[in-house]
Amino acid sequence: GAADKALAEFKAILAATPDSPDANLGAGLAVYATGDKTKFQEAANFLQKFVEVAPDSHQMKDDAKAILTELKNSENVTPEKGKPAPKRRP
Repeated sequence: GAADKALAEFKAILAATPDSPDANLGAGLAVYATGDKTKFQEAANFLQKFVEVAPDSHQMKDDAKAILTELKNSENVTPEKGKPAPKRRP
């Protein structure tokens, strides 16, 4: 019931560790749980990042893929490609 508070916490974790599978999953599920269709794009982006970085053995990976499929089929929402990381100079 506190999706907004949870999302804020997950975003704080992601600011420090953007490839955290559990924080991406939590953020995606928190946004999705609001039921606010205007935020489903954000949910899809977090869930896609989770699918990309989580090990195949993660117990929630198939569920995240199912939610992404549902968003694509019912809401016409697909994850956006992330911006490439800035290249470091040697």
